[in-house]
Amino acid sequence: PATPDPDSKPQPKPKPKPNPKAQPYAQPLGLRVGMARVLIIDGFGTARRDGSSTWYGDKIEAVFPPGEVQRLSIDWGTGEDAFRTEETLRIITRALKDGGIKAAIIPDFSATEFLEVAGPAFTYPLLAFVNEGGRLCFPVCEGLPLLEFLQGMFQVTWRPSAIYKSSFGAMESHGPALDAAFPGLEGAAGLRFTARAHSYRGVPVEERCFGVMPDSVRMTIMGAEDDIKPTGDDYDVCVATHAFGKGRILYIGDEGGEPASCELAAAFCLAAVTPISEENFTNALRGKAEGNSLFTAEEYNEAAARYSEAIAEFGDQGTGSQRALLAVLHGNCAEALLRAGRVDEANAAARAALAIEPENAKALSRIVRSCCAGAGAGARRMNEAVVAMK
Repeated sequence: PATPDPDSKPQPKPKPKPNPKAQPYAQPLGLRVGMARVLIIDGFGTARRDGSSTWYGDKIEAVFPPGEVQRLSIDWGTGEDAFRTEETLRIITRALKDGGIKAAIIPDFSATEFLEVAGPAFTYPLLAFVNEGGRLCFPVCEGLPLLEFLQGMFQVTWRPSAIYKSSFGAMESHGPALDAAFPGLEGAAGLRFTARAHSYRGVPVEERCFGVMPDSVRMTIMGAEDDIKPTGDDYDVCVATHAFGKGRILYIGDEGGEPASCELAAAFCLAAVTPISEENFTNALRGKAEGNSLFTAEEYNEAAARYSEAIAEFGDQGTGSQRALLAVLHGNCAEALLRAGRVDEANAAARAALAIEPENAKALSRIVRSCCAGAGAGARRMNEAVVAMK
């Protein structure tokens, strides 16, 4: 090789010109969104005799539209090796931070000893999630163990009251809390339901959703007894909400997971899931069709650009069923980019599709193909392909 001139200065490499058609995959994706926008974290409560610690979550999931919920269970207390702290906490943290989750439900959170094991590794992700605008729902069988957690984490002023079966409803003064917690639920103000509830007192008026009514009575095996009518400014509340940062929490003190309670939990969470408009969805469908036509004509750069325009119709919105189309658009765009030789962008597009549909075989195949076709298919690229296949 020629001897370099010591007096000569190294010439900077010319910067590549920006490619206007490289969006939205020119930069690494900052958010790996998923199809489901609501996460149910099971396994914190006491297991039933059959060993199930997910029964409450099962009831709540049944109320949601298909595709809106994903489940994660830690099975705390149901087996000697059922809970691995570090691994599970990493999954929870990743799901809340990078999984496109808008709302989360922790049914029957009564295992306070879990907090002694997990500590800030569990509480900080939850706190950050709500503070940044997430919605967090606690439907529980026992309200007392949860209350200390809510007081310390979210600074609620609530205090324990009593446990009994009765009918509950919303008074006129509960309107602001109902609007904040259930903006999409019609008829919430007129809802009455019966449950064995763990009630709180000390709940500010603007945080009261459902509580005892003037005609409520305590129900026992022997029938109705004990007058529990609300008197004064403070009375028993079994469903309460509290704003924290940009987000909100909801407490549902229902021991049996009654249908009304499950519907309230779903309505609270779905309020955070914004569907794209019919116009946006129609535009996305049109973009997919036009992109397909360009792809068939082997105009791959143009097809990728058209798919990208269709993807932009979603932003960070869309329900679970709508996001099925988004996964297809990312996948089609990945294939067009592959055929155009833009392998890095194709890799990012395929990963976006895989993030929405984790079992999407085509997306996985495109990740592997992009890794193998990239810059000499070196060791790093091949390792990425192996990791993707795992």
